[in-house]
Amino acid sequence: MELCQYGLQITMANMINLLIVLTIGFLFSALPEVTVFYVVFVSIRIFSGGYHANSYGKCFTLFAITCFLYLLMVQEILLYGGNQLLLFFAAIVFLGGMILKKAPIAHANRPLSGEERVRFRKNSILLWVFWSVAGSILWAMQIRTLSAGLISVFIETAVYMLVKEGRKEDEKEEL
Repeated sequence: MELCQYGLQITMANMINLLIVLTIGFLFSALPEVTVFYVVFVSIRIFSGGYHANSYGKCFTLFAITCFLYLLMVQEILLYGGNQLLLFFAAIVFLGGMILKKAPIAHANRPLSGEERVRFRKNSILLWVFWSVAGSILWAMQIRTLSAGLISVFIETAVYMLVKEGRKEDEKEEL
């Protein structure tokens, strides 16, 4: 019963996060950009972990702020206009370093067995490689908005992992 309740809560939370992303994308006429954000951010975070708020209200608020900041970063990268390649590879290295060093970061509400930790680590590395290759293709095809989106989401995902590292006292409270 507890597992079913947890599954229902997670499903509802993901649906609300999707609605948040779509609303922000619609309001800012940026549906392709927020789609990249949602798919990449969620796929990597499922397996790599990182900072989690201790209530659904904080989670939804933080997710909306993260999505909005993502759009601001995309715009800044596009305004920069310079060679995005160096920034793209720096973002790949930053996220890859965080994943290789820390993934998966445990969450108090979802403890991982030893086997799950190995599988989650492998999956987070595979997703990082996949999105890095996809981003390289987008950059080579000169699809600047989506490659700027990947740069932004890589940075934000790595920051979530970095922030979790510095918040050990919160982890004790969550347990």
